[in-house]
Formats: sequence, structure tokens, C-alpha cells
Amino acid sequence: MVKYDPLFGLRIVGAFAVIAGIGTAVWVAFRWGNVSSTILCLLMILFGAWLFWYLSPWAPVEKRRQSAAQQENTPVPLATEQPIPDELVLMLPCTIKLRPKWKIPLICFGILAPLTSTALFLYVSMVPTNPPEPAGAAPIAVAFSAFWSALVASIFALLGWRSIKVTEQGLKVQESGWLSIGCNLRTIEWSEARLFAIYPTRKRTDFPIWYELSGETTIARWRSMRPGAFSRFSKTPVPFEEYDRQMEALLSVIAAKTGLPLYDLR
Repeated sequence: MVKYDPLFGLRIVGAFAVIAGIGTAVWVAFRWGNVSSTILCLLMILFGAWLFWYLSPWAPVEKRRQSAAQQENTPVPLATEQPIPDELVLMLPCTIKLRPKWKIPLICFGILAPLTSTALFLYVSMVPTNPPEPAGAAPIAVAFSAFWSALVASIFALLGWRSIKVTEQGLKVQESGWLSIGCNLRTIEWSEARLFAIYPTRKRTDFPIWYELSGETTIARWRSMRPGAFSRFSKTPVPFEEYDRQMEALLSVIAAKTGLPLYDLR
């Protein structure tokens, strides 16, 4: 058995949000007839329904994960192309990196900063207050908008910052994205691994390809950009051919270190 997929748990959260939203909306409507509260409840219902629908494909995936981890009489198919076990194909330790494309964060900052600072400046200058706003209120508003815009832009930069460190002991994966539940760092030792698999996206033809190496307490997932695939947030700091060779070699190292076959959960 391997650690349960947190995406499966989020599906339950969506169902709970729908049920709670319906109950609260009915109670508010009949008790107070408060239109604004009822609208908020309806929005919660819509969000919960969307979350449940979006994550529903991962309910059967969880069953396939657990079945493949048993490796006995499993109906889960192996990947068409199995990596050739070879722990010498990479010189360990080795770090495979993707770095942010700065165009989107800079555009985000360039748009948000003037818009928010202008809106705050107009608010400070036009809305009368008692006592009057101090003379330094406008610069403070500009500084606050710049800080907030930089914070939002940094989120886009973090989406492109990824690394996979391969050592003699195991794998350290720093990923960002919804399949990895935010931006996080996962470490798994070779001896702990129980499942090596291609993890599904919404569509089988989606790029990049996601891989998973998981054990009883850890799920490490990473994406592999394919030739011709477009990434909005990331770029390879080395020529793409070298990055692609490293990613293919990584699969061979995992197969050699863990002795696990590569399953296709799609």
C-alpha cells in the first residue's frame, strides 16, 4: 500500500462544500431571507460542485495506484516503453532543473502595479476622511500596491521553479502545480518506494507527462517536458536535448535503484 492521494481527499472536500452550502443557503433563506448571504452560499455550492467534478477522474486513479503498488495480479497496465535499468547513466548526485520564464511575472507586475497604485491614489485623494489623510498617504499607497503586485508576480515565478535531485540514497523533488498540491519539496528514499508510475492528467494527450514515485508515507511527483511542448512558466537552463536526456536517464536510475516496473495509471 502507498500513501493515499491528497487529490482524492480534495474531491471529498468539494462534496462537503456542496452539502454544507445547500444546507446553509436553505437555513439562511428561510430564517432571515438575507439575499447577500444566500448568494454567498450559492457561490460556495458552485465552487464545491466544480471541485468535485474536476477531481472526479482521480477517484478510480486512487484504486489503480493501490492495486499497482501490490504488484500481484494487478489489472493496471505497464507503460508501453519500460526504462532500461542503469544506475550509472547519471553521475550522482545530479540535479535536473527548470527555471522560471520572467516574462509573465514582469508583465504581471507591470500591469498590476500602476493599476492598483492609481486606484489607491484616487481613493486616498477623493474619499473624504475625518481626520484628513496625512501628506504621506499617497506614497504609502504606491508602496503598498508595488509590494502587493510583486507578491502576486512572485507566485508566477515560483510556478516555473522546479528541481529534481538524484542521490545514492533517493530522490528529492521540488515541484509546483495542482498535481503536486502547491509548491513543495518531497524526499523519498529508494528503499521506501513501492510505486513507480505515469500519473494521469485531465487528458491522455496532455503535456507535460507526470511521473510518480511513492511509498507508504511520501508521494513525489514531477513533470517531464516533452519536445515541442510549450510551458508558460518554465524553461530549461541547459539545451533541451540535454534536459531530455537527463529526464530519460532519471527513469533508468529509478528502475535500477528500486527494481520497480513503470506502470501507466492513465
